[in-house]
Amino acid sequence: TCSNAERPSLMGNKITRIVAVDPGLSGAIAHIDLCISAKGAPYFELVDVFDMPLKTVKVNRKPRQVIVPEELPALLGCGVRGRTHVIIEAVGAAPGQGVTSMFRFGYATGLVTGAFAGMGFTSETITPKLWQGILRVGKTDEEALDRVKLMFPQHVDKYFKRKKDHNRADAVLIGCAHGL
Repeated sequence: TCSNAERPSLMGNKITRIVAVDPGLSGAIAHIDLCISAKGAPYFELVDVFDMPLKTVKVNRKPRQVIVPEELPALLGCGVRGRTHVIIEAVGAAPGQGVTSMFRFGYATGLVTGAFAGMGFTSETITPKLWQGILRVGKTDEEALDRVKLMFPQHVDKYFKRKKDHNRADAVLIGCAHGL
């Protein structure tokens, strides 16, 4: 069950919770509240960001990282149906990616989508090209990190200190683009 503190507010200036996902093994999940100022301008409050929950298993005697599906519902959070928007990045194969890696990526995306569906939420997708265009963010990891640090400077030390936190930045930016 969810406490009231975990639920997006239905009163005041918070109008909706956005749960945004950069899928895949190195992905992240961001919770963002879309708010309206007293003057009617939209703005975002970053609530939390999580790395994709992983564990190591042996596959053909080799260690492999896999998503821990039973941990997803807790990270996906508690929302209010009709007030929570779920957005997942829709990415495709990149040149040079192997069949196995693409299958694993698709499987990971399916786990996240299925977890949301099991909780009663529908999800939408957004392509990298679209969210990067909406926010005028370049394609590099550094550009995403730089943008999110400008947007949420109070959260840099907690979520965005490391170079590998670009997946967290992507999740946040995916949510913000969806909210605009």
